[in-house]
This record gives sequence, C-alpha cells and structure tokens, in this order.
Amino acid sequence: MGKKRDPESKKEEIFKAVASVLRKKGYAGLDISTIAAEAGTSRKVIYYYFKTLHNLLKQFITREDYWTLFFETYQLGELPAEKEVRDTFITMMQSNLKYFTDEGDMQEIILWQMSKLDPLTRRISESREEQGAPLLALTDPYFTNSNYNFRALISIILASTYYLVLHSNKNKSTVAGIDLNLAEDWWTIHKTYGQIIELMWQAAAREEREEREETETEHEPNMNYAFEKLRNLAAEVVLLGPADDTGNTVHTALKAECHNLEMVMMRHLLKLKSKTRIKTYLYINLHTLVSVCDSLYDPLRKHNPNAQAVLDLLDTVRQQLNGYIPGNLIIPRMFRDRENRVFQEQMGVLRTKILALKLDEVLMKLLLAPYQRFGDPKLRMEWGDFKYLRKFNKRLLDCVEEDYVTADGILETLLGLGFNDTAFIHYYFQLMRSKAAEADGVAGRQELLIKYRSAIKQVVQLTKMRFDNYKRPVIEELTKWLDAELEVLSKKKGSRVLV
Repeated sequence: MGKKRDPESKKEEIFKAVASVLRKKGYAGLDISTIAAEAGTSRKVIYYYFKTLHNLLKQFITREDYWTLFFETYQLGELPAEKEVRDTFITMMQSNLKYFTDEGDMQEIILWQMSKLDPLTRRISESREEQGAPLLALTDPYFTNSNYNFRALISIILASTYYLVLHSNKNKSTVAGIDLNLAEDWWTIHKTYGQIIELMWQAAAREEREEREETETEHEPNMNYAFEKLRNLAAEVVLLGPADDTGNTVHTALKAECHNLEMVMMRHLLKLKSKTRIKTYLYINLHTLVSVCDSLYDPLRKHNPNAQAVLDLLDTVRQQLNGYIPGNLIIPRMFRDRENRVFQEQMGVLRTKILALKLDEVLMKLLLAPYQRFGDPKLRMEWGDFKYLRKFNKRLLDCVEEDYVTADGILETLLGLGFNDTAFIHYYFQLMRSKAAEADGVAGRQELLIKYRSAIKQVVQLTKMRFDNYKRPVIEELTKWLDAELEVLSKKKGSRVLV
C-alpha cells in the first residue's frame, strides 16, 4: 500500500508546475490542463486543493511576491529618526534589485502584470500599494516644503529595476552601456540607487532651509514697514488732490519712499536663491505696487506725476528681473494706456499693409483683434498679455513686409504665435473643411487632412506661446478636430488612417 502524500507537499509540486509553465509559455499558458500535465497529476487533484484556477494563481503570486516580506522586515517605530527613514529606503531599493535579479518566478509575475490587464494581478499590485503606504507616509514631512517628490523617485527606481533586470534577462543586452549580467555593472546600479536617494534627500533639506531663511527675510519689519508707508503716503496724496491739471511735480515724501523701496526690494531679492521664491516675492510685492499706482492714476488728467513715480519703480524692477515677472501680474492702468497708444499706431500701420494685400475681410479682423482686446478698458490685462502682444506685433509686421506674402503665410505665422483665439480656430476649421470638400474622394480628403495635421504640428512645436493662457493651445484644438475628421473618413474607407 502506497504512502499517502502530504497535502502541503502536493501543493508545493503544483506551485512548481505553475512556475515552470510561466517560464516556458508565459502567462498565456496558465490553464488547468497545462499545469496538471507539468505537475504529473490530474485536473481533479488541482481542483481538489485549489477549487479554481484563479485561487491557485492567487496563492502562487502571493507566495512568490516578496514585497509582503519586505514590508514586514522594514517596520519602523512611530517616530523614527530622519536618517533611519532615509537609510531604510536605500536598503529596501537595493534589496529589491537583488531579490528581483535572483528570483526568476517573480520576474515572470511582474512581466505578467506589466503585459496584461488582469483583475488578479491588479489586486495584488493594489495590495502592495496599501502595504507600502504607511512607510512612504514617513517620508512626506521631509519633502512637503520642497520642489522634490520622493514618491516619484521611488517609482522611477522601481521601474528602473524591473526594466533593467527584465531587459538583461530576456534580451541579454545593455541599456545605456549598462549590462546587469556583469557583476561590475550590477553593483554600479546598486550603488547609484543609494546615491540618488541621498542626493534628493539633501537637496530637499537644503531647499527647505533656504525657503525658511527667505521667508524670514520677506517678513523683516523694515520690508513690511516700507510697503505700508508707501500705501499710507499714496492715500494721503489722493486725499490732498492735485493742485491743478498742469502740475508735474512728484510729492516729495512719495518720491523719497519710492527710492527707498527700490533699494529695500533689490537688497531682499539678492537674498532669494530659488526662481520660484523670486517669482512669488515679485508677484506679492509688485501686486501691491500696481494697486498703489492705480490708486494715484487719473486717466482724465494730462499729468500723473505721483502715479508715474510708482510706475517708474515698477519699471526699474521689471527691467532688472524681466524673466521673473509672473505672467498673471495685472498691468497698471497707466502702463497699459501708455503702451496701448503705441500699439494703436502699430495697428494702423498693419491695417494699411493688410488692405494692400487684399486679404479675406474675416482674416483681417482676426489680425487686428489682439490690439483691440488690449485697448479695451473693460478687460483684465496681465503681464503675459502685454508680452504676447509685443511679440505678435513684431512678428506680424515682419510677415506683411516680406515679398510675396500670402494668406497661407500669415496663417502659418498665427499658428507659430500660438494664436488660440476662438474665432481664429473656428476660421481655420472652416478653411480646412472647405478645402477638404474640394479634394478628390475619401482618399484625397484623407491625404489633405494628414498634410494639414503634419504642418500644424511642425509649426506649433517651434513655440510655447499662447494668446490666451486660460484656453487650450491652438495645436490641441486643431488636431483634435483633424483626428475626429480622419476617424470618420477611415470608417468610410474601411481602414484605419495612421497619423
């Protein structure tokens, strides 16, 4: 009489069979019949021990997945020291590299998870995320006040481990000259994981320290006092009112305070090290100056010397830190009126040139719309709008001065300027639709629309400009329509168009 088999021993044989099938045939070969044949047993035995294929695979993956062991191993107390948290992640990422390199079955499981949308593997992945969440949460306090994202770094390291190991294991080839099949290269990656975690940790700590110092600088009593004094002086000047409409003399105390504030701001700006902090500082304080300038400005007066003094201060800061001025900073009314007079003259020149070209009347109105928008006192204008119109004006004037300029050339210029005005997008839609309608059959329309799509992407990729920062880029609007049209045409033709 034969000896009765131990159930655990039999289950172990079946697990080994699953691993063997997975290595030989991949996840597509994981069915009961194939596993039973590999284990040298019957389907009935597998169903007896595991009930279903799903339950068998679930137990197999859970058994092979070392992350549960990792999370149990790297348990930390309620208030671990910073060094302990950092070193734990370094050790864990380096250990994951070793385990994944050594564990062929785990490689097949990860490859399965990456290659196929499967409820089972998805739930296993979600379980890993849930188990790892408390550990990751311990790192958050060290990165909250910085521009560095530690979670993103960990995701990159994990993805790197999976890709590098699978690439070296399946292809036996290199990535950027690194071959994990070579011990020297393997240890290089192992060491690099520790280095990049350490470097990001140090960078975040340094940035948080600098930000704390900069915040203390921003709230120095003399800084707050200088702005408060300027606001109070402006209020007094407004209450006094102008002596007469022809007066062009700046209030003495206001002039002195503007000069003092310029020195204070420049001194403080020199202490700020990050671009983000400089932009934030400028947005807050220039917003105050814009408000003071507007309170002193009377558009009906011939001269506004006090408003001009504050505007001069704004201009000084702007000229020295032009690249840092926030695009959403409101433009002072006095500055806008001054620049608008220049733009209106340029619009007159442009209108004359356009009339000589005998362009479509609708297109002509579109070209003049940005000038009219900037001059409309009812609309809010920001620093980004002014910079855009200045570039728009120069490029368009250059365009109409060219020999043999055409409507298509002007349209290309507008695309290159990121002109995402709703009326322009509608105009371009209609243009493409009418030209496509004249094409020869479905194939002809497809060819024409594909050419439009390619031309639009080539032009717009040259610029990040946008006429309206609160609307989607023109390339997105136009290509979305083109893709929809091409999809319709492909169904009519019976084959999918590759664009």
